[in-house]
Amino acid sequence: MTFPNTHEFQLYISTCCDPNIFHIYQMEILEIQRLLDTGIRIHHLLLTNFDPNIKVHEWRVHILQFLVKNIYVNNNHIKHAIVKNAPREVCCLFHPIMLQVHFRWTKYCTPVTIHDKPIINIIKFFEYLKQQMSINCKLQDIIFVNRKNTRKVLDLATKQPLENILSKAGIVCKYFEDLTANEQCKFISQAKIFISPHGAGLTNMIFTHPNCKNVEITYRKYFFCDPICEEHRNETLLLKEDCFTKTPFYKYDYFHQARLLNKQHFEYMADECLQEMNISHNNNKTMLINSMNFINFIKTLL
Repeated sequence: MTFPNTHEFQLYISTCCDPNIFHIYQMEILEIQRLLDTGIRIHHLLLTNFDPNIKVHEWRVHILQFLVKNIYVNNNHIKHAIVKNAPREVCCLFHPIMLQVHFRWTKYCTPVTIHDKPIINIIKFFEYLKQQMSINCKLQDIIFVNRKNTRKVLDLATKQPLENILSKAGIVCKYFEDLTANEQCKFISQAKIFISPHGAGLTNMIFTHPNCKNVEITYRKYFFCDPICEEHRNETLLLKEDCFTKTPFYKYDYFHQARLLNKQHFEYMADECLQEMNISHNNNKTMLINSMNFINFIKTLL
């Protein structure tokens, strides 16, 4: 993928302030793709809220370094191998002479209806990104990425971590918390089936082979009644219970990401949850699934 007719912004400012990989993907990485699609490349990128101590930002700049020439931060006390301290004039963010553009991230780029189709330019963009990152995708392993703290998955019968059982069935299991951003990308690139509980880690499907099958373990079956019904709002109904509200939305988040990328997405509903569901965020929940039933399901995908 080449961009022979693109012109460069002298300075581009990201005001993205959401410490969530999926939201960074939506509001920042897809925005860069949109700019490239319109013939614009970013020469200098200023991150106004970069924190090297947050693992999400390690993932963030690891990817951005392959998309822009220079990455700056406006805090001279922040040290990182990739980013540079911005000169004083760059730190004057709203000076009209210094700014070539200041784009505020205002819109997610994911489709919201079942009628949306894959977008070829986004597919080409991520193939280009993988090439820049020297990622060679293979359909090699069935991999499972569990979470250590929130929204982890346990076996229904024994309450032991699901990876203890899946690893005995030949499934490669790791925690993203234990991997660097580079290791995460390389690990996910070898998946023929990528399994993960619902969460930002599923964003890494952008680094999988085009024919990789992505399995999302979730408990938010009826999250998007629209408008949100009172039964789900006040938790009279759990998210696994149907309110029979007709909705224009079909699934959510990673289903739509997979649709944009023309990747296969499968949703596997957890059998139970240890805590009550919170309608605003599906955090701090532990999902329980019947391991043998799940392994049998995975076998049907081979």
